[in-house]
Amino acid sequence: MKVDHVLADGGVVALGDISLKATLTPGHTPGCTTWSTSAIEAGRALKVVFPCSVTVAGNKLFGNRRYPGIIADFEVSFDRLADMQADVVLPAHPEFADILGRAARRDAGEEDAFVDSDLLGQIVEKSRAAFKKELARQNAKK
Repeated sequence: MKVDHVLADGGVVALGDISLKATLTPGHTPGCTTWSTSAIEAGRALKVVFPCSVTVAGNKLFGNRRYPGIIADFEVSFDRLADMQADVVLPAHPEFADILGRAARRDAGEEDAFVDSDLLGQIVEKSRAAFKKELARQNAKK
């Protein structure tokens, strides 16, 4: 497959009336990209974020020849995500945001089940703590 365009940090992809902004958030993988857009729900504008994973997921943090900048990338990505505003968070791993539980609550009549302006920060905080723990564990083993 031939790449026809390389999207830079902050680049926008338009799909009809929908625009998605790319924010590079490497760490989990070198090309991890968080996407953001806006949506109108019941007459109000909501910021929607699709964060790329910020979990270590078994990655080697020290001496990683395939990804030598992994530690620095994680740290930058945590800060970038922590600075983002999101009313709705839809991560690649639905369990990080209780997507199925939120869907059930919405189906049961809770219109704002997906709206949680604190959720992205909570995910980042939890992931950063897990990263630091794994970093210390791997550092002790080297």
